[in-house]
Amino acid sequence: MNEAKKVVMFPSTTRSYILYHSNIAQSLMNLGHEVWLCVPRYLADENLVSNRSIRLLTYDSLNSNDTLTLEEFWQVGNDSIFSLFRRDLKKERYVRKTLADTEFLGQLQSIKPDLFVLELSKKIVNLVVIPYKYDIPFAFVGTMNDPTLTRTYINPSFEPIIYLNLTDNMTFLQRLKSSFLYYYYFLHHPYIDNNIVPMFAPEKERLTINEVVLSAEIFLFEADNVMDYPRVSLPNIKFIGSSSAKPAKRLTGDLKMFADNSTNGIAVVSFGSKNLLIPRDILDKMETSFREINLNVIWRIKQLSINSSKIITREWFPQNDLLGHPNMKVFISHCGKNGQYEALYHAVPMLCIPLQTDQFYNAERVTVKRFGLSADIRAISSEQLTNLIQEVANNPKYKVSIQKSSNIYKHLYASSSSEAAFWLDHVMTYGSDHMRSQAQKVPLYKFLNLDILAFAFIICAIAPILLTVLCYKLFFILKKMYIHIFMFLYFITKLIYVYTLMDIIQPYKSKNE
Repeated sequence: MNEAKKVVMFPSTTRSYILYHSNIAQSLMNLGHEVWLCVPRYLADENLVSNRSIRLLTYDSLNSNDTLTLEEFWQVGNDSIFSLFRRDLKKERYVRKTLADTEFLGQLQSIKPDLFVLELSKKIVNLVVIPYKYDIPFAFVGTMNDPTLTRTYINPSFEPIIYLNLTDNMTFLQRLKSSFLYYYYFLHHPYIDNNIVPMFAPEKERLTINEVVLSAEIFLFEADNVMDYPRVSLPNIKFIGSSSAKPAKRLTGDLKMFADNSTNGIAVVSFGSKNLLIPRDILDKMETSFREINLNVIWRIKQLSINSSKIITREWFPQNDLLGHPNMKVFISHCGKNGQYEALYHAVPMLCIPLQTDQFYNAERVTVKRFGLSADIRAISSEQLTNLIQEVANNPKYKVSIQKSSNIYKHLYASSSSEAAFWLDHVMTYGSDHMRSQAQKVPLYKFLNLDILAFAFIICAIAPILLTVLCYKLFFILKKMYIHIFMFLYFITKLIYVYTLMDIIQPYKSKNE
């Protein structure tokens, strides 16, 4: 067994991300390592981490009210591509507030971690300056590979970027938009704040955040080619599936009784850990639809309390365990990563109701792979919602598709958290030089072949000019040669004429003499 190491994990502030980091933390502890999990102080009392052996390291951060307000939440839609270029002041405040927490930073230094594991997300990525400042080896765990941050050379016409809700089969305009965004992010990534390094680590070499990111030991992504599309990768980039997808535990209490008695089938409804508040008009629409469908409903909601033979509501329930129940027919979800993988694992067709960020992309791939359907909950009527639920629950094509993919997924990804722990342990033991691509070391202009393209452009631009000048010179050379040849021929012709004339005159001249 390898020597025990100290690992500090820093997930995003979202509850679901903290939970899946804790799964990986547990697997690291199974290998004998000590693990600390960084949690914002306003979430520290929620008991999100059930394993008490995982030590919590709290830090100052924006509170939940600052993160996302109810009004903003339901106004978020599938914005245009230009929304991706907007400056996010909340994320800047989040980073600066965390970096100003001297108590947290002091505790981190006293631990002297052997590895610092961060979330590769737009909110967290700039905090890579922390291990950079304190010379701590670091790694990333993330939901989806950002090729512009990991220096993965892809073809954006066939590998969709998560920021756009596109598939791997794009139209010309979609390929144009995808390619533009890909190269724009390389040259000016909107989530990167390059003022962080000189501000927080002025004594260190002034690198860009992306240059710091590229020195990570390894990149682990909770993604795969079953739920997602096939993607190009590098040796130090590993797709590990989802640590939240696992066998279901036995239900207990009234949930077990309700599920067991729902012989007609169950629809589980959840918009995730922070998406519990729903506007009244949307709430009424959903309740009307749920009363009309021929399924029983278990609904995660805060505002409404229903406890009938058909619908029950809870502020929390064991989602993975419910999805594993044999009477489960359809999962109505905002299409977050964890829930989507749990539905895949248990082969439950999905009705996706995306609300923000990557959920539109997630919903799109569900429909492409025929795991279910998606809808805009703000635009459809209660009758349309009823029809969509019935279609997903009753049409066997969705169940057949997701069941086959579930079998493939289980065969390929037996334990994602264990695989993540294996790779983190591997780089702590051996380092990562043997896996690092030269693409992650060279300057950006070399990676994008900008010098080669510039050379080719110059050649292509100069060649016509050179050819024009050459033709011009050749014309004058030939013109001069033509004049000389003409004079030469004229002289020869004149000589011939003179000698011919003399031959004609000579006999007459001799006769007269």
